[in-house]
Amino acid sequence: MVKLSNKNVEIDAIVLNEQAITPDNPKPGYQTMYTTTSGIYTLISGSVPVGPLSVAPTTGIANTNTVVIDGSPSDNDFAKFTIAGLEGQTTTEIVAQLRTDGLIGIDDNDILEVDGTVAENDILRATAAGVEGLTYAELTPLLPKTIEIPLLDNDTALTVAENFSGFYWCVPESLNGYNITDVDFYVATVSSSGLPSFDIYNVTGTGDVLTVNCTIDATEFTSYTATTGPTINTAEDDLTTGDLIRFDCDAAGTGTKGCGVILVVEKP
Repeated sequence: MVKLSNKNVEIDAIVLNEQAITPDNPKPGYQTMYTTTSGIYTLISGSVPVGPLSVAPTTGIANTNTVVIDGSPSDNDFAKFTIAGLEGQTTTEIVAQLRTDGLIGIDDNDILEVDGTVAENDILRATAAGVEGLTYAELTPLLPKTIEIPLLDNDTALTVAENFSGFYWCVPESLNGYNITDVDFYVATVSSSGLPSFDIYNVTGTGDVLTVNCTIDATEFTSYTATTGPTINTAEDDLTTGDLIRFDCDAAGTGTKGCGVILVVEKP
């Protein structure tokens, strides 16, 4: 058995052909080396120790060198190479070194660390520090929500007007603090020529929600296929309980009938 000590490599015993070779039980015809506090001794064919080896082993971490202990490791420490040999490191020291080296985080090839307390069946979410656990009830408010609001019945012609539908949409309490992240309009009868164009206005907040209108290409039913998509005004995209939202038609196209809007909202 080989053990690491603070001086060198200590050999308790060598097993040869299922027979242990020790200073008290040498193997005739073989030379055995063991250590004492004063140096390395040899035992030849059962003789008494004949003194320290004349040539001390080369120590260090280069190829074929003898590795020595650098410092005072403790039981259950992890071994780490140093210039002088091997030193012991605790789990805490290893984690601290990984963090110092920038290897713990959420970047590509990083080691993930749990951020907070995670319970069984939790859903993991990345944070700046690692991953945290969320219950389904905690996760649900963070997921995007889709809201569809019919604005005109299918047989009513689309006309250019502010608040063309004739009513406001009131933000419910359940959507307080959400942001509008996507907008699409649809019609029941397509425009034969010209692009229907729509804007959204927060009456309570007195601001346009879109900086680029949402349009529907001619002969298309929805803005999902539009050549140019809408742009959200991030200064006016937040929703507060009780906000009144108005929908405006800036261009109606030709022969267009019916209309509705689809909003996607998310927690910031």
